Amino acid sequence: MSCHNGVVASGKPSRHLATSAGCERCHTTNAWTPARFDHAAVAAHTCSTCHNSVQAIGMPRTHIPTTQQCDTCHGTLAWKPARIDHSGFISGCAACHNNGGAVGLSPGHMLTRRDCATCHSFPDWSLIRFRHTSAAYPGAHRAALSCTSCHTSNTDQVPYPSAANAGTCAGCHAKDFKPAAHPKTVKGLTYTATELANCSGACHVYSDTTQSTITKSLPGPHHRVSDATFHR
Repeated sequence: MSCHNGVVASGKPSRHLATSAGCERCHTTNAWTPARFDHAAVAAHTCSTCHNSVQAIGMPRTHIPTTQQCDTCHGTLAWKPARIDHSGFISGCAACHNNGGAVGLSPGHMLTRRDCATCHSFPDWSLIRFRHTSAAYPGAHRAALSCTSCHTSNTDQVPYPSAANAGTCAGCHAKDFKPAAHPKTVKGLTYTATELANCSGACHVYSDTTQSTITKSLPGPHHRVSDATFHR
């Protein structure tokens, strides 16, 4: 400091951390920045005594609101990556992960109001776990369903092709229904997809619309989706 005293050569600026240590404790002879300070002698959880935006850089305005000390999430070598223990959190993720306090839904994320923890867990966002609680899933299908088999739009809601039959076979397959294969009366009346929404109930052909007299019973079994001969 015999030279870097602000007279002979550039010295500490007015915003410099208050210290009597020599420049070489943090700086090199090549450049003032980046500076490195040995935090080994600094007591844990006292960061804000220096990192208060006056003596040393503090929380930026975009930082998640918190009263915790810097070393709760950050290391002494760099601000990033930050790590925080989520085990003590009891409020929903969106209170922080709202793209304001912390990273939230990405622009390409499925539209949803569900909390992050419904599908994601700390510390890896990319590992997705979701459990369907509906008894209608996965239903009786010949093959395993992919997410986009049902979620055909970018939302957590299922846009049923036949909304009136949502939750039944007809909700998705009404367009494939073949009325001619499902006679209702001997006079040519056929069943509708809504009447047979769950692919059952067309075993009998009646004499008329009163359905009081069975004229013919169709041979079975029918409508086992696991059967290669299944027809709608």
